[in-house]
Parts: sequence; structure tokens; C-alpha cells
Amino acid sequence: MEDNEKYLAHFKFEGNLVKDGYLDARKSAEALIGIDEIFRYFLYKKSPELNAVEFDLPVRTRKGSWETLIPENIGELIQLALVSGGAIYGGSALKKMGQNDVGDFGFKDVFKGIVKGIKWIVQIGKHLKTLKKRKFDKVEFKETKGVQFIGIYNDAGEILYVPKVYLELFTEIPETIFNRLTQLVEDERKLKIGFSPNEKVDEDDTKKEVSISINEKGIFYKEKEEEDVLFPELA
Repeated sequence: MEDNEKYLAHFKFEGNLVKDGYLDARKSAEALIGIDEIFRYFLYKKSPELNAVEFDLPVRTRKGSWETLIPENIGELIQLALVSGGAIYGGSALKKMGQNDVGDFGFKDVFKGIVKGIKWIVQIGKHLKTLKKRKFDKVEFKETKGVQFIGIYNDAGEILYVPKVYLELFTEIPETIFNRLTQLVEDERKLKIGFSPNEKVDEDDTKKEVSISINEKGIFYKEKEEEDVLFPELA
């Protein structure tokens, strides 16, 4: 893949276990279902009325990693893949949304917000060393360029400033939301999530790619006799 190829964001595994860009069929299927589940969860939390919209996430591999790329023109692709007669919005409205012509409700903006949310959940989980819901008794506040941040402390006394909207999202997140993806994390296979280097960095973004290594796997992967499935029909 060329560095200047246009895409919005990526989910990728890196390490010696995928150094030639291969992931076996079963693991690939688990990774794709995991990404699909995460995106649908965040999408429906943000815009419940879009649950009638079907969309595909294209997969691209290259030597050195296994990647799923989220396309830059995802709004146009969603419009094309729209379930006939199942959407709340008409075709013309969806077209405008895909082109970012309706203010803050463009499809690209929606999906960019989803990626930022996913990245922040990873950052918060690593900071607190858990995805379990908790009450934050001691917090700090600051505002930067119109974005309200809340500083949360971990057990080591370290503070992490998180945009208020994404901290609120963290308090509702299922503890097993990353299970399908992080079960594939091994000593030589790390998960990385981030935006395209060509994508503009927003003030409320983590400002960097996030990663989950084998040392952090226990934060995001919870073994259960019967794993909760966010969307059973995808299994």
C-alpha cells in the first residue's frame, strides 16, 4: 500500500506472526467480525436511527502487517450499500450526508468520531488497567480550543485528560467489546488502531496511534465460558 493512499483509519496487527501480511482464515474472520461489532456498537450509540444502514469494511494486507482499512469515502459506500427501503433517510439526504453537506452530521464525521472513541477507550483502559465501570471521585477539568477535557487519575496517581464525550462513552462500554480482536494479540502480534497519516488531527483526538500488546491483553480480553456477543447475528 502506498503511503499516500487515501483512507480514513486502520486496524492492523504487526509482528513476526504477520510479517508477510498473512493471518489464517479463522483468525481473519474473528478479527473482521470483531471490528464490525465494535463499529456497529459505536455507530448505533451515536446514531440509533442508522441501524438500518448496511455497510462493508474493506480489507487490505501488505507485507509487515495485516490491515483492515476504513475508506475515506465511507459515506458514499454506505449509500451504495443501503438496504432497500430500510433506511430512515431518503437517498438525497444520505448523499448529502456522505458528502459532509449537512453540518456536523456527515457520514465521514460520524465514522471519524467512532475511531476517536475507540482510540480513547483503549487509552483509558490502559491508563486505568481495566475496562470496568468505575466512579471517578477525583477529577480535574480543562478546556482546550472549545473541547472540554476531564482529567482522571489511576491507582498510580497519574492523570489522563479525556474529552468529556468519550469519558461518558467509557462509562457505558461493555467490558468484552474488544474480546474478538484482542484474543489474537500474542507475543509477536500487536494490535494497532489509528488514523491515516493524511487525515487531519482533531483537537479531541488522542493525537497518536494506540496499540495493545501482549502485556496489555488482560485489560481488554476477558475469558468467559459463554462470551457475550454484541451482535449475535454476525456470529
